[in-house]
Amino acid sequence: MSLEHSISLNGLDIPYSLNYGGVKAPRLKYSSGKLEVSVPLNFKKSEELLHKHKLWICRRHVEYTNTIHESSSKELLNRSEEEFKEIVMYHIKNISDELGVIPEKVTFRKMKTKWGQLQLKEKGEPQQAFNTSPRIFH
Repeated sequence: MSLEHSISLNGLDIPYSLNYGGVKAPRLKYSSGKLEVSVPLNFKKSEELLHKHKLWICRRHVEYTNTIHESSSKELLNRSEEEFKEIVMYHIKNISDELGVIPEKVTFRKMKTKWGQLQLKEKGEPQQAFNTSPRIFH
């Protein structure tokens, strides 16, 4: 069961959906401009929860609205799939040379989520590699 609400935090009117059930502990999720509040079935303090985390909520909301505003004036690049793959492979080669590792394979597929993953099978200190070369690719 999902209910649509709105709350005023620090002068910002923030819409949110309130979902009852399916969780043991309250959860807040801000994604794509929408705040989702998931709470256990008999949870009665959702407004109190939002006020407790208002700084986090406001930061996410302002970040999102600023990003949308800044991106509205930018033009998207139209690249072919081959151009995209060439760019990705170029960066993979540079990063793998920097880290001293060679990827076993690189595959491309349609996105189901926005996250990628890297699996290191070697023993050692993979965290050191990430500390010296932090990068996230979507």
